Amino acid sequence: MKNQNILEQIVDENEEMLWDNNWLVKHSPGDEISFRSRVWTNAFLSKETPVIDISKLLQIPLDELKEMQNVSIEAEKEIVCTILDSITAWRRQAKRTMLLNMATKYLQTPAVKHSNNEWVYNESYAEISNMVYKMVYRLYKSSEQFMLSWDFYFNSPIHSIVKIRGQRNNFKSESEMQKYLDGRIKHHSDYFTELSPPVPTGSSHYFAVNGQLLPGYRIE
Repeated sequence: MKNQNILEQIVDENEEMLWDNNWLVKHSPGDEISFRSRVWTNAFLSKETPVIDISKLLQIPLDELKEMQNVSIEAEKEIVCTILDSITAWRRQAKRTMLLNMATKYLQTPAVKHSNNEWVYNESYAEISNMVYKMVYRLYKSSEQFMLSWDFYFNSPIHSIVKIRGQRNNFKSESEMQKYLDGRIKHHSDYFTELSPPVPTGSSHYFAVNGQLLPGYRIE
């Protein structure tokens, strides 16, 4: 006990030179926690740094000193076990948070915006969309050529628009461009007959949150 009191006295007297720090590196509720804690001192590294006086410890026989060292290490291990128990409790609680996060995200996902299968025309482009698909074309006219770009997408509420296919083409005349455009529109017209057409098999993840298909969708 006397030797232990000597150790505690040295710790108390040199608190300013026995440094410690904690870093909460990351905490994502329902996902991850990581931290680091350490103790250190620079008291023996340079002549300019005040030296911690451990002379009283040096008077303790080596066998006793080693015994104290082992007792301190075991005490540390017990504290670490307590920390690990707390982490185990965090894991269980974090699983609850994770499930609540999943349910909350599903219910908070807004319905995708669409044009109700009606063409919407703007100055340089036009688009049509429903809950599943979206088609957009853009026209570029110059004195020498006519350019057309069209794209066909999944109108995903999760990933915004997901391109399925599209093309860029140049034409010598406006009538040639219009004929090609009419063909592309007709080719994709069947996708815009329902407000929520069936989602193709293998593409449900664009319309699901945490594996749950969003309201109003069905798989093909």
